[in-house]
Amino acid sequence: MKIITIDTGMTNSRIYLIDNKNNQINDVVKKNVGVKNTAVNGSVGILKNKLSYGIEEIFQRNGCTYQDIYYIVAAGMITTNLGLVEVSHIASPCDIKDFATSSVVKILPEFFNIPCNFYHVINIVKNRQMFENVEIL
Repeated sequence: MKIITIDTGMTNSRIYLIDNKNNQINDVVKKNVGVKNTAVNGSVGILKNKLSYGIEEIFQRNGCTYQDIYYIVAAGMITTNLGLVEVSHIASPCDIKDFATSSVVKILPEFFNIPCNFYHVINIVKNRQMFENVEIL
């Protein structure tokens, strides 16, 4: 079985095909699409379509189908209010359980009905008191 990971930013997305046996990246497809497209167009349609085409390209280039994919992991800006699924930030410090339970699993037709785990970034919280004691010059 293989895994697909999707990393979406403001303007670009990367779709990786990973071999689950040895955790090696077999292929990567880069698409010029990100959440900026959603902001400009007011719709996630272009983002969904280009990511779907990217997944299809991964299939074609590697001779596999949706049946060969165990699951998809998506992270980055794709999990913001301009992405496909909004996921809450995780405040640090956190453990693996916090990280895992904060994910959202969706099955989307654009992702060939493969279960997709959406993870958001960890919000690094340093000593808040340190900032409260700083005087503005």
